Amino acid sequence: MLQRDYIMRLIAEFFKTLERLLHKREPEKRREALEDMYRQYVGDYSFFHTADIDSIMHEMERFAADERIYRLEMLAELLYVDADLSPYPFNQDLLQKALILFRYIDANGRTYSLQRIQKIADIEKRLSAAERPS
Repeated sequence: MLQRDYIMRLIAEFFKTLERLLHKREPEKRREALEDMYRQYVGDYSFFHTADIDSIMHEMERFAADERIYRLEMLAELLYVDADLSPYPFNQDLLQKALILFRYIDANGRTYSLQRIQKIADIEKRLSAAERPS
């Protein structure tokens, strides 16, 4: 029960912090806050930018099983926001990783989320649009 309460508080804190990040006006401050969030909630910022999805999934095994899906969701959210702050073509890899994680969470999580489904659709649309020649 204590572990579950901890996870719920952690998730609430994460989304409040993410909301504050999205309202920052200066791009440098947003980027700085985003990197801090990676470190605080999931791990090394540069690792998640350079690692492939298999390495990421392996790294996330360091979290307890009942906490892991929530940490994966936090990471997917961070990658999704990070892609919005990153220029093309760098954002494509971030979107691809976020998409894989959101799909994994959707298939393996216990909670249905309409927002998650909408983000999956948004990412698929953005990746598809990037593949089409202009």
